[in-house]
Amino acid sequence: MFLSCGFKFRSLIMKNVIVMPLLLLLVTSIKCDLKKDFKHTNIILIGATGDLAQKYLWRSLFDFFGNHYEHGKHALSIYASSRKSPNAGREFLSDILLKVITCPKDDATCKGTKKKFVEAIQYHQLKTEKHYESLASKINENIQSVYGLQGSPISPEDGRLIYLSIPPSSYIKTIKMVDKYLRPVVGRPWFRVVIEKPFGRDLDSAKHLIEKLNEYLKENEIYMADHYLGKTVVREILPFRYLNRESYERLWNRHHVERVEIVMKEKLDVQGRVNFYDDVGVIRDVMQNHLTEIAILIGMELPDDSGIIRDILNNKVTFLQHIDPLTERDILIVNTPRWRGIPFVLVSGKRLDEKLSYVRLIFKNDEFHLKQTRSSSSTTTQIIFHITSGNQLELDRITVSKQLPKPATSNKWDLVESVGNHFFFGESINNTYQLVPRMYEDAYTLLLEATYLGQRHFFINRQSLLMSWKIWDPVLMCSEKRKPRLYKGRGADVDHLDFRILSDKSLEFLHSDDVMEVQDVEIPGFDLPQIRQTPATFHGSQLITGRADDVIAKLAFKIEKAAKEAIAARGAFHMALPGGKSPIPLFQYLSAWIPQFPWLHTHIWQVDERCLPMTDVNSNFHLINTKLIEHIPVPYLNIHPMPVDLINEPCSVKDSGDELYESKLNKLLVNATLDFVLLGVGHDGHIASLFPNQTSLNEANNSVIYSTAGPGVISPKRMTLTFPILNRSRLMAILIVGVGKHDLIEHLANCDDIGMTQYPVLGLNPPSQSELIWYIDEKALFGEL
Repeated sequence: MFLSCGFKFRSLIMKNVIVMPLLLLLVTSIKCDLKKDFKHTNIILIGATGDLAQKYLWRSLFDFFGNHYEHGKHALSIYASSRKSPNAGREFLSDILLKVITCPKDDATCKGTKKKFVEAIQYHQLKTEKHYESLASKINENIQSVYGLQGSPISPEDGRLIYLSIPPSSYIKTIKMVDKYLRPVVGRPWFRVVIEKPFGRDLDSAKHLIEKLNEYLKENEIYMADHYLGKTVVREILPFRYLNRESYERLWNRHHVERVEIVMKEKLDVQGRVNFYDDVGVIRDVMQNHLTEIAILIGMELPDDSGIIRDILNNKVTFLQHIDPLTERDILIVNTPRWRGIPFVLVSGKRLDEKLSYVRLIFKNDEFHLKQTRSSSSTTTQIIFHITSGNQLELDRITVSKQLPKPATSNKWDLVESVGNHFFFGESINNTYQLVPRMYEDAYTLLLEATYLGQRHFFINRQSLLMSWKIWDPVLMCSEKRKPRLYKGRGADVDHLDFRILSDKSLEFLHSDDVMEVQDVEIPGFDLPQIRQTPATFHGSQLITGRADDVIAKLAFKIEKAAKEAIAARGAFHMALPGGKSPIPLFQYLSAWIPQFPWLHTHIWQVDERCLPMTDVNSNFHLINTKLIEHIPVPYLNIHPMPVDLINEPCSVKDSGDELYESKLNKLLVNATLDFVLLGVGHDGHIASLFPNQTSLNEANNSVIYSTAGPGVISPKRMTLTFPILNRSRLMAILIVGVGKHDLIEHLANCDDIGMTQYPVLGLNPPSQSELIWYIDEKALFGEL
């Protein structure tokens, strides 16, 4: 915590290197008076060591700190938290700050700000309810003791900002703890909680999220962030309209505008996230949120006073209320007096000819072309808000045709008239006014600023969220039944996606063929690689294959489906998980990319365990805990580690740990049957801790036993589930990934004279009412391709 008056601090030493201090030791004496205009803001970042925090939030917090710290007038305290232990968390955070917060060698101002910023940070573990209670006490204690106000009803705290940088599946559980413990209890500071999209995956899930949020937070306390609304040009849309209201509002309507295009093109493909993108899709990923919010800013009615946030939010909702639900061939039609009959065309896709995002108001022209350099037979009158681009001439600027009135500018933007050979959709840059920002501001920094200032119109409100999903839900349902239009991508055939808008406001592609034909072409002197046929089954059971990340995604969604079916049928979902390296990507996918997973009704069991303490880094539970459990809101009582380390030495028969675990399984499982079992396979064909040529393979009565591993392994003594309970499970998934397992797969596929004694995985033989699926990635299945 950095304060505006004198105090002493001690440097923190990590890894034998002195780094910036992360903790301020409590001050023993304060030699300053609390002024009436003094402000103190507490910022709590939950998930401070995650990917989002590392990539964006810490740098944005530093920039925000630099903008607002003012010696003698404004103090900022930053409490960083995650599920990591105090020592591990502080060390990890030190590494993040050293990498992310950098200053030029000769910039003394930046270095001074960095020093104050790092001094303002404290790390706290937030994993249990007691941790939240402890953090709340520490915040209050720091404020009261530092300012000498112990027991006083007066507090210098002006506000408390809490940023949740965590998976959506953890929102409600975390917000419940935030509401219970982290609200300010002294004085009357403002209280604001930021969460990131996605906010549901359809109308029903969004309604559920809103209902839960309403239990703990007031409308003016929740800030649902869509970072796209923080982008420089997007933030300028409303100010641009207000500044030019007198000259442009008479043109900003159906009498003059031909159509509005809101486009987000990406040059990259899905890059290994095929199944995630196939499940989430472009509609959920960008259209229901990013592009719809931009459409609101363009189309909404402007309140008389731009400073009344309530009126802006109400007008956003009113705009959405006048949009009819969409179908897959529709364009967005707004039934208001201003826009009635004018199409809003929303387009987004990957692997296109260029990286480009923009909003374009066109005053004539009835064809849409993805390639913006296409020549035009007539001069286009247009306004373009350039949001992102790979071309510097089209990045962070507003283009206005000179046929339109000369635009006014704010004190943060400059009006320039450029000269050159560049064209914007057929219009020469020489025929345009260019508005450019005087400085670039990061989207997350701007959203932090907006949260601090209470500018809720830069965030998604609850009514707008539900109205948006109501518009897009029908498209989601019909698009699942419609065959996609195919294209090669990267500009090779991008005109295949061009379309026209018909008189009934539906779309018609300019090229009538819906699907491209792929033909084999012989090229002299060039040998094409042989195309391998992918089998549908492996050892008589269903086979799922593909790239490793695709296989992982399919398995994750299969587990989610099984969980929801089990909870609907029996009230709980019981799954058993292994250790090893293979399931780590799956654990990470489940915790990060499936926010609707029903963790509160899920029980986690172990397939097997080494006879080691649970805290040992080589124990299977340690891996499951650090890679999955720590990142999901699963109830503590639903976690069932194998009891290998009780009173005597690990796996002592005197402790009867195997009998205890079997008894617990029988007590909690319906018909002593697990809903889902995940298994990896070792190079020798072992599953769980059932190894080749061991007597444990013949166990026919007990569900849990002690076993012995093969030679040369870590901890040869094990506890394991046996074939009877494995084969009794309702769903089994065998996960095999990596080229290192190809020889095993080849042997299993081609040798008919082997059995479970040599390869225990072949002992899996579920009854007809159960399901066994092999998840084998293409490298394991085919070797190096």
